[in-house]
Parts: sequence; structure tokens; C-alpha cells
Amino acid sequence: MTGLTAKQERFVEEYLIDLNATQAAIKAGYSEKTARSVGSENLTKPDVAAAIVAAKKNRSERTEVTQDYVLTSIVETLERCRQVRPVVHADGSPAMGETEGKCPTFCV
Repeated sequence: MTGLTAKQERFVEEYLIDLNATQAAIKAGYSEKTARSVGSENLTKPDVAAAIVAAKKNRSERTEVTQDYVLTSIVETLERCRQVRPVVHADGSPAMGETEGKCPTFCV
């Protein structure tokens, strides 16, 4: 991360954890009294914003987890829980039984 101060670099690292600019500022070493404004200000600085975008891209490439992957996985899980598509083993046999309420055991 070139062009950033040490605190800004730390801010970027902390911001990526939960996307909370105030907490990222505090954890990066900024004053708790000014963390909210500093966090917000950091997000508007071109170098910091570019570092955040680059770090997010790097993380997605490294983990192979994208927003589309997350949303698709959530939808698949919900559909399975609703039994829109049954959960099966690779050979097509049922992977789990149903409880009295007709919800697979992992949803109870």
C-alpha cells in the first residue's frame, strides 16, 4: 500500500474486517474522540479508497469468494431448508431424513 501512512494502512486492514470505519480508526490508533470523523474522512481519501478496493479484490481472488458466490450459497441453503431441492449424496440418495415438521434435521 504505497502512498499511505502507517495508520492509514492499518485502517485499511481493520476496515476490511467488518467495514466499520469508526472501529477501524480506533484499532488503527486514532483517538476514540475523533475516530468517527477520521474513519469517514479516510474513506473519502483517494489513496485509502483505492487501497480498500485493491485489498478487497486481492481477498476475493485469494479466497475465490465473491459476492455472487456468497449470495448463491445463501439461496441454495435456503432452498434446501425449504426442501425446494432435496439434499442428496453424490450418488443421488437422500443425505438426510426429515423431522416431524418436514424440515431437514439441520434446520431444526
